[in-house]
Amino acid sequence: MNSHEKEHAESESFERYTFTLPPSLIEKIDNTALKKEMNRSQIVREALNTWLSEEIKENDFNRNIPSVSIISYIYDHHDTRVVQDILHSQHEFDQIILSSTHIHLSHTECFEIIVVKGTITKINKLSDSIRSVKGLNNFRIYITQR
Repeated sequence: MNSHEKEHAESESFERYTFTLPPSLIEKIDNTALKKEMNRSQIVREALNTWLSEEIKENDFNRNIPSVSIISYIYDHHDTRVVQDILHSQHEFDQIILSSTHIHLSHTECFEIIVVKGTITKINKLSDSIRSVKGLNNFRIYITQR
């Protein structure tokens, strides 16, 4: 956090909220907080601000201009519902998918990267469809506009 952000954070009032998170995520937050000399609230605020700015960027593009984008995520391939939902989304939008790469990270975890080409509107529909699958981790989308 730079000095401007610290000043802004110190002058801004805050509200308390409760979130339910898995213990593994709390452990990652705590480890990161310790390394960066921050507290949990600062880590969560920074993460949410980063996510929101990516969402805003994603939504600010001209929706009808062709784009090439990358969608990536991690999931447990033993969860058949997750696998079926991902495949359903991919087949529903097969006209914009150029390629997909499936990488085995461990006995249970798989990492997928999908390269897509189409309008921002279609790419966002595919992205939203995959993002809504319960059980995905580390979902990311990188959108470029030509």
